[in-house]
Amino acid sequence: MIGQRRVLVIFQRRLLSTRIVKEEETLIKSTSSSSTFSSRKQALYDPAQERDSCGVGLVANLKGIQTRQTVLDCNEMLVRMSHRGGCGCDPKSGDGAGMLVGMPDSFMRSSVKASLGTELPKLGEYAVGMMMLPREDELAQEARSSIERIAKRRGLGIIGWRNVPVDNSELGEAPLQTEPIHEQLFLRKPGSWDETRFKRELYRVQRLAEAEAFANKIERGLEEAQMSYISSLSPYSLTYKGQLTPEQVLSYFCGDLLDANFETHVALVHSRFSTNTFPSWSRAQPLRLMCHNGEINTLRGNKNWMRARTNGLDSPYYGYETAQLLPVTSDDMSDSGNFDGVLQLLTTASDRSLPETAMMMVPEAWQDNDSLTPTKKAFYEYNSALMEPWDGPALIAFTDAHKFCGATLDRNGLRPARYYVTRDDRVLVSSEVGVLPQVPQDAIAIRARLEPGKMFLLDFEEGRIVPDDEIKERISASKPYDSWIDQRRTFLSDWVREANTESSPTQNQQIAFPEDPTVATRRLVMHGYTTETMETLLAPMAIGAKEGLGSMGNDAALAVLSLEPRPVYDYFKQLFAQVTNPPIDPIREELVMSLVCPVGPEANVLKPSAENCARLVVEHPVLTTAEFESLIQPPTTKTLSSGETVPLKTADGRQWRAATLDTTFTVNDKSSMLSSRSRNSLTYHHDAISEVLQEGNGDGASALETALRELCEHASAAVTASLNESGALHRHQHQHLGGCSVYSDDSGEGASIIILSDALAGPGRIPVPSLLAVGAVHQHLLRTGQRGKAAIFVDSGDAKEVHDMALLLGFGCDGIYPRVAYQALAKLRADGLVGARMRNLVSSPDDVPDDDALAKAYRKALAKGVLKVMSKMGISTLQSYKGAQIFEALGLHPSVVDFCFAGTPSRIGGAGFEALQADAEFLHAVAWNGYSPKYSIPPSVTVEPTVPRLPNPGQFHYRNAAEAHLNTPKSMVYLQEAARRNSHKAFEDYSKEVNKSNQACTLRGLLRWRPEALAKGARSGIKLDDVEPTKEIVKRFVTGAMSLGSISQEAHEALAVAMNSLGGRSNTGEGGEDPIRFEDNRRSSIKQVASGRFGVTSHYLANSDQIQIKMAQGAKPGEGGELPGYKVSEYIAQCRGTTPGVGLISPPPHHDIYSIEDLAQLIHDLKCANPQGQVSVKLVSEVGVGVVAAGVAKAKSDHIVVSGGDGGTGAAAWTGIKCAGLPWELGVAETQQTLVLNGLRDRVRLQTDGQLKTARDVAIAAALGAEEFAFSTGPLIALGCIMMRKCHLNTCPVGIATQDPELRAKFEGQPEHVINFFWLLAEEIRGILSNLGMRSMDELIGTAGEVLEVDPLVLRKNGRPDKTRGLDLAPLLQPARELNPSAGLFKVQDQDHELEKKADVKLIEQVMPMIDAYANGKPHEPIELDFTLTNIDRTFGTMLSSVISKRLGIKGLPDDSVTINLHGSTGQSLGFTLAPGITIRIHGDANDGCAKGLSGGKVIVRPANEQLEVPGFIASDNVIVGNVACYGATNGEVFFRGKAGERFCVRNSGALAVVEGVGDHGCEYMTGGRVVCLGSTGRNFAAGMSGGIAYIYDPHAVFSDKCNPGMVKLTRVPGSEDEEELKSYIQKHYDATNSDRAKSILDSWDSSLEHFVRVMPYDYERVLKERAAIQEKQQEMAA
Repeated sequence: MIGQRRVLVIFQRRLLSTRIVKEEETLIKSTSSSSTFSSRKQALYDPAQERDSCGVGLVANLKGIQTRQTVLDCNEMLVRMSHRGGCGCDPKSGDGAGMLVGMPDSFMRSSVKASLGTELPKLGEYAVGMMMLPREDELAQEARSSIERIAKRRGLGIIGWRNVPVDNSELGEAPLQTEPIHEQLFLRKPGSWDETRFKRELYRVQRLAEAEAFANKIERGLEEAQMSYISSLSPYSLTYKGQLTPEQVLSYFCGDLLDANFETHVALVHSRFSTNTFPSWSRAQPLRLMCHNGEINTLRGNKNWMRARTNGLDSPYYGYETAQLLPVTSDDMSDSGNFDGVLQLLTTASDRSLPETAMMMVPEAWQDNDSLTPTKKAFYEYNSALMEPWDGPALIAFTDAHKFCGATLDRNGLRPARYYVTRDDRVLVSSEVGVLPQVPQDAIAIRARLEPGKMFLLDFEEGRIVPDDEIKERISASKPYDSWIDQRRTFLSDWVREANTESSPTQNQQIAFPEDPTVATRRLVMHGYTTETMETLLAPMAIGAKEGLGSMGNDAALAVLSLEPRPVYDYFKQLFAQVTNPPIDPIREELVMSLVCPVGPEANVLKPSAENCARLVVEHPVLTTAEFESLIQPPTTKTLSSGETVPLKTADGRQWRAATLDTTFTVNDKSSMLSSRSRNSLTYHHDAISEVLQEGNGDGASALETALRELCEHASAAVTASLNESGALHRHQHQHLGGCSVYSDDSGEGASIIILSDALAGPGRIPVPSLLAVGAVHQHLLRTGQRGKAAIFVDSGDAKEVHDMALLLGFGCDGIYPRVAYQALAKLRADGLVGARMRNLVSSPDDVPDDDALAKAYRKALAKGVLKVMSKMGISTLQSYKGAQIFEALGLHPSVVDFCFAGTPSRIGGAGFEALQADAEFLHAVAWNGYSPKYSIPPSVTVEPTVPRLPNPGQFHYRNAAEAHLNTPKSMVYLQEAARRNSHKAFEDYSKEVNKSNQACTLRGLLRWRPEALAKGARSGIKLDDVEPTKEIVKRFVTGAMSLGSISQEAHEALAVAMNSLGGRSNTGEGGEDPIRFEDNRRSSIKQVASGRFGVTSHYLANSDQIQIKMAQGAKPGEGGELPGYKVSEYIAQCRGTTPGVGLISPPPHHDIYSIEDLAQLIHDLKCANPQGQVSVKLVSEVGVGVVAAGVAKAKSDHIVVSGGDGGTGAAAWTGIKCAGLPWELGVAETQQTLVLNGLRDRVRLQTDGQLKTARDVAIAAALGAEEFAFSTGPLIALGCIMMRKCHLNTCPVGIATQDPELRAKFEGQPEHVINFFWLLAEEIRGILSNLGMRSMDELIGTAGEVLEVDPLVLRKNGRPDKTRGLDLAPLLQPARELNPSAGLFKVQDQDHELEKKADVKLIEQVMPMIDAYANGKPHEPIELDFTLTNIDRTFGTMLSSVISKRLGIKGLPDDSVTINLHGSTGQSLGFTLAPGITIRIHGDANDGCAKGLSGGKVIVRPANEQLEVPGFIASDNVIVGNVACYGATNGEVFFRGKAGERFCVRNSGALAVVEGVGDHGCEYMTGGRVVCLGSTGRNFAAGMSGGIAYIYDPHAVFSDKCNPGMVKLTRVPGSEDEEELKSYIQKHYDATNSDRAKSILDSWDSSLEHFVRVMPYDYERVLKERAAIQEKQQEMAA
């Protein structure tokens, strides 16, 4: 029997592996095939990039009592969060909404009795399957028969089917087209089964039915609407959902949900905001166990790792039949659907409870959290060995509707979750408060919030809310996790220590070639090192432990177009978060970040045991030499904490053994014969590479591809212990090369560590690019089901910079040994470069760091860089990032991507294996042709004595006869001559030079105007005079967002004057603007709002024509920025509302935008701040940007910018400049196609920027879909910029990118120079329009496929046709009008912001007489008004503030001129940019964003009087306002009687805020103002705080552990002046709120004062002291 069972298990798993691969192949084919359904992949639009976010709510009765009120309350909650959902063009077509309810037993009984004429068994002994069936009768009956057959086979009784009555009269066209039939299947539990078995068999039925439906879909080619879907199948819950708006849920399912007898004890609701308008019925939420608000950023990796561990899954309940349940993840499901699938599996196929599984999948930040108990920490550490976190901003609400109902929040607290507990045992949890306004204030017993990483849990059996600490401690103590960890877990650092204490054949032996004077340079050349690599990238990392900085963007050729040999790494661009989820600050919020990773074989995740944690913990992904050597021969024993020594085993019971696989291939004899000219040149020339290409292999598959396929076979064989000697590096081979000690596995047990090594590369062998080797092996082991059996490490010669490491890790590598990089660092030191760079930092040459110190600093820089790359996507842990493939391939052939990087976006094809091999062969030939070795070499290698020098290909800085760049010295000379002399001839020369450079650098350079389009234009007879005049075309031009601070005042104002003169627009950038400029032609029309919110006030916003939300910057998308203190002059500080001389930080994310609905809220905020202006959202080109743009359009943005990834910047790390963001051509085309496809294009205006330079660039951008065009580099060059790329150093010699007064005096630019540039440009555009037979720009917009085509001559002329012949630009040129013929191609209508419905309209009417009086210099009596608001009354007070700012300027009204008393729960963004003179008093509570951007007004929030009178209610213990209160406040006062949520007073620059407790990240990035906290704080207080002062009441002396000490010091309150200041603030708080806490402190002031801690930023204190000294000196001189 055992043998038969084993055979059956093997057979099942083989079937499963085949099924998974088949499913993926089918999905790929199905999404790329043509279809009449617009949700299919078409051209650049890919539904796989769809993102969504939402509002979540939960209503429950604590005692489990079913009531009708629970249903009604939950529905009202859903409807009142409709603004968090989305809809497309049709307001009746929602993105999805639904309700999960506990089984309404009484209603079900009566309904079944009426419809089926039978009685149901008692609750728990029957189950209901909520089914969506196809509308075709035949398909529907097949689905019914299928699930009935499966249920009967499993022993379940069939009670019958019930039709669910619905009313679709209110549905829009889109949901009606795919509306399913809703029916309920009733199943009976056999009498012998217990509740657990019933639940597990229902799950099996669900999974088998789904598998059968999917197989039917594949076999018959069915669409989604033709498939059945099981919304729920449970004895205790029902899910009603669909492609509905929140308002439609109850009315659609009217027969059930509107029945007065329909009662429940618990209900979850969810409203969905999808980024596109192709949602589906099945993707609506809630799902089977949960609903989700947020984004799983690590989804690809989570799915890959679930796939990797599939073969090891063996449920103790399902046994060998576990395979029937798999796979539970799929590319055909949303991130929430995949999460729900894994949640179901883990809670059903193992003995884990729902809360335990939630803890496991969404762990809190535990690695460096000293506040966790050892028991809890052990739980998280143990489970980290089983599963990587599902990471991202997430609020997960879950329930089994029987025992548990709860919610958990991500580790960073990025989604809102507030809850009330009422005195009559109701629990209300939702994304907002106030969603049930009928609940009396005095009925609320508890007002609280869900904190980062915490869990809210309601236990129906116990009838109570179980505190986070209690439930987690209980779960953590349920198994001996700490003992298991001690017994089984092992650290790589322990291996190193063991290797150092025992004799080992590898000890003190370098893994390198023998030392030879010439070998080092040859090896560097072979692996692609250049002088720029050494000096620009490696030297800063080795010397300062940080990446090198650059500026002015990236204008070098794309890798696929480059004539130079480029590393494979250069063909990838990092993806980044924008809109749908936020990036993270890896420096200021490092407490949630981790690089620690368990690696190696995994055990069965469904059976928790000690073996599960027997994995190798790698603390740093970049290994030292000692760490790498310890991998080669792992230890065999482990010492426990008790001192006992035990055998060291892997999770699957084997000894740790390594197999090192050779990643080199044989030299092609002919390709090594290069001319001496090519060999000795300082740069790589394309004619030399052509020599290699012309010789070639000529034998079908390239040698490189063959080597990779063999490598994969060897890796698979190594894991199964069947590797022969040809594939592994054996010791004797390395001795032949100098004694390199590498071991292969000869135990017969199989390797648990695979090391991919190119150490054999040398005269006779070429290294396989490490990224190809890692990607190929990782993907191969995933396909064979072996990835979970071994760790993959790489011993690499070509991995050198941050981007390289991120790619290797992102494509599945567990650790990297950058062997040659370490040697390069040693060479830097030996050559004296390190000493030269540090001459001002060390007192003598002896103090120059040694090689070990340089390597340590280098590893530190790499760690910082990898964390930054992870954080761009909002990923906190390397464990989640690894294998997540968060990149796009740009310029790689599908054959390469499919084999090595399957699942990675790659849209334009490009270089194949042959081209990549040619580069590798060329580098090898240059390196070794002249080498005369001391040992035998293949006879094919030419022996000459010449040693090559490191080349300088000019990748980072322009060089003659090197890498192509867009900005050449010649083009700059032509442009400046044209701008200064208004010379048409010079501008024509400039355009020719740039257009020529485009052919070598950009995708647009490969395009031409279609001959037939030009011929048609010639026949049209349209002359130049018939074309739209120049003065109209220039109105489409804007200058880029260059901030005042990054560039000088003179340059900033010259740009503004020029654009105002033309009728175009200039952009302030993120540094604010001097209000004096608002009154003249120096005013910038576009006011940018970035994450730093510098200078963003009501007055600033009111004086704009357009407000631009900067979601990302082309030069460094996903990153924040810094303005160093030496650039913060008095004037800059005044404009930004900060302190002179103190550096400023721009956070990576907007802290009020963590999702698409958050962006919709900020758009609404800004529209209220200037109703007459436009609101724009700036995005950066990446795969999926079109889908994001569709969400932005649905969020009611008026304008969208899609920037190219090559845009300029004042300062950024080279990784950000070079390695993230895609060409604007792809971004604009995808956005145009997606918006047209969605029917959204006609409601937004589309702009692009990024190295736009000529009329041809503009015309191509217009043809691809852009209506407006932004320029930065061109106007700066016109003003005199000479591209020194030293902007970050404040040393600009022409006075543009500097704040140095002496250098600014050298500025010679004039507005006329910019005017001339744009006028000449527009005139050239008119010529193009005339040639195309078009009268206006509007006629050109969106016509790409009609007027453009790939230029075959350019492709043929390109020196690397092996790269470019694989390019496919057809998706770029897809005519958008063909995707949706009825849709518009450019903006023709305005968004409806529904401002006329705002409460502010009435408010303005009542206050307007006062405003008119003060505007006319007359006084007016103060006004006091009363309003009752609910959560749907958002952004209250902002429109009134806008009117005040426009009429009365920045001073506004006198203090307390208007007092507004509000009652209830106010909506989001209450008091956004509240102007001076307005006081808002709230008697109730407030949602997220209260007092954001406070601009002089006053906001007071306190509980209602009736609640304060409730016995036992303590205001200071309750949450009174939500997250990000006072974000970006510049002036004014706030007093909150109660606690605030996360990120309180982020970037406060001038307001006074008093509060009685705050969450995590309080006062982050604060630059001014005062904050008084009379209660506890969360973690990471004052991170990045550079100005202002905070006072914390800390009677228990715990605050120091919660404060980030990086930029602040903690002291007692010093001196009487500070004491009086603090006391006055608390007195104000008491006067405003009647706070008990304030009264208690004031009544015992002397003793209370001792418990206050003053938080003082170091830089701020320094500046204050300097100012005081200057003032004292001035007073002395005056005396």
